[in-house]
Formats: sequence, C-alpha cells, structure tokens
Amino acid sequence: EGARSLRLDFFRSLCRQVDATRVLLGHNADDQVETFFMRLLRGGGSSGLAGMAYANKLRGLSLARPLLDCPRSLLLELLRDAATRYRVDATNLGLDYRRNRIRNRLLPLLRREYNPRLDEAVRRLCDLLRDEDDYLEELARAALRRVGGRNGLSAKPLAALPAPLARRVLRAFIWASRPGLELRWDQVEAARSLACSGEGRWRLSLPDGAELACEARCLRVVAQGRAAKGAPGGRYLAGPGEYRLGARRLILREEKLSRREMRRLAANRMTEFLDVDKLTWPLLVRTRRPGDRFSPLGLRGGKKLKDFFGDLKLSTAQRERQLLLLSGGEIAWVVGLRIDARFAVGRSTRRVLRLAAEIVAR
Repeated sequence: EGARSLRLDFFRSLCRQVDATRVLLGHNADDQVETFFMRLLRGGGSSGLAGMAYANKLRGLSLARPLLDCPRSLLLELLRDAATRYRVDATNLGLDYRRNRIRNRLLPLLRREYNPRLDEAVRRLCDLLRDEDDYLEELARAALRRVGGRNGLSAKPLAALPAPLARRVLRAFIWASRPGLELRWDQVEAARSLACSGEGRWRLSLPDGAELACEARCLRVVAQGRAAKGAPGGRYLAGPGEYRLGARRLILREEKLSRREMRRLAANRMTEFLDVDKLTWPLLVRTRRPGDRFSPLGLRGGKKLKDFFGDLKLSTAQRERQLLLLSGGEIAWVVGLRIDARFAVGRSTRRVLRLAAEIVAR
C-alpha cells in the first residue's frame, strides 16, 4: 500500500512537470480476470466485481486503461511480430502473492477443466456488472441529494432506504469528504448498521484517520479524534486497519499465520490473536462499565472485570484508562492484558486477526 501511494505521487508529480492531463496504464484483459477473482475470493460486492474501469479518477489523478480489452497473449504476439523488446517482472512467475497464485494456478485449472472460454465469460460479466453499477450509482446520487445537506447526512431517512441503496449513499457521502478513500464492504455495512440502530450519538473509525461521527442522528465525516471516548458508548472500529485512540494506536490485521509464528509474535504482551470468524463487526472500543464480565483465557469460567483488575493490583487511574475491545457486546480483549477465551484461536480457526497496541507520542 505504501509503494502504491508513492507510485501515485510520482504520476501526479510527473503530470505537473509535463503538463499531462491523464495517465495511461497497461492493464490488459487478463489483469481484469485476475482482479475479478481476487475480489470474488475476498467477498467483494457488485462494484468490486465489475473490475477495473476503462477510465477513473483516483486521489485527483485521471487514469485510463486503453488495453483493458486486449488479452495478454495478443499483446505478446504483437510485440514478437514487431520484434519489440519487453520485460517480464520475475516476481510474476512465482506463487508468493495471491494474484500470482490466481494467475499461475487457479485460472489455468478453471480454463482446463471447467471452461476454456472462461476469460470471455468473466469479461462479459464484468461489463454487465459495470453497467448495472453505473445505474445504481445514479440512483444513489439522487438519494444523497434528498437525505444529505451542508450539515451532514440524516440517519433517519438513510435508514429507510433499501440496504443496497443505503450502502451506496453512504459510500458517496464519505467520498465527497474523503475522495479516493478505500472502503471495504464490511466497513460500509458497519456504518449502515449503526445508522439504522437508532442510536443518536456514536463514532465509527474509518481508514486513513477518518471517522464517521453521528450527533443527534446526523452523520458527518471528521478527522479521527485523539480521545478514546469519541461518544458515550465508546468508538466503533469499521474493520481491520490502524486506529488512533488517545495515547495508543490499535493495529488490526487479518493474516494467515502458523502457530509457531503466533507464539513468536505473542512474546510481546501487547500483541494478541483472535479468530476472525468468531467476531462481529463493527468492534467497539470503550472503557469499563459497572457489571462488566469476561472469560479470561487460561481461567475456567467467567470473571468480573473488577475482580480481574483487583488480582492485577491496578490502581483506580489505571482501571479508568484501560481500553476494552468488544465484539457483539462481549469483551474480546482487555487491551494489553488478556483476551477472552470465547474469541481465541483454536484448531478449527481458518482466519486470524492479529491485534497490536502501541504507545504513541502525543
């Protein structure tokens, strides 16, 4: 992601130097098919499955993909016929990255055993999805004009919209304030579920230091605050990512890790691991409340949080500052101290959420 940002910055700088209005990218038809399967396996929605656009804007940069309908094999044939030299990135031939495994292992299998015209079928599906996506985006823009205004987005009429339209309205509203902000489906759905919850005041942390703040049932996009208590109920986390919470930064990463790797990383007590499939998004970060209980990993049964703090001899000030990470209303992690056994990684775990807490300078 860091390299991608640097590349976009370079393109933007070069456009200014040569007075260019657009950057032409070399994505071809095979890249479109690979992108479709990458997003399908990740659980993308129709917008993502529509694949790359022929032209779009990203962070103020105009991009176009004139070769998007041209198969890679045809490009190579044209280059050979023209006796034109070209380069192949050696890393494209390995299996280290997901896109490479899709390109070099999954797609050859699907073409060979299921559909020799797979690429044509996928590209046709992408075109259909893109047309439908464009139409739904028009509906979303019209709905946004009805339920949004200078002061923000009204949660009540938003909640009354059909779910597919409400998600698109939310995305368009957030992008109006943060152009190019990359939003996953689960992050948008977390925002929609909170908007439909009827709660009048909450904060949902989004990627890149943004927050969706709800005050008196009116939504606004704001910069991520420094305090841990963004609202009386705490702060919601839309999905994996990095979040600044007061003097701490929480880092949530979905990863594939072996037990040996987890044991090595867990030597740092500020790093823990949870089973992704046992979690309910959005997660909530808050401080303690009367009656809080959880099931500390390594102990039998439940325990009052008050008694757990007492066993550790925490001062009143420490108890007041202690952050808790909740899933579905249940404490999943007493940050930096102990996870709840109900969310722990087990033999049946398929996906791991790596949690890390860091102290940051004020």
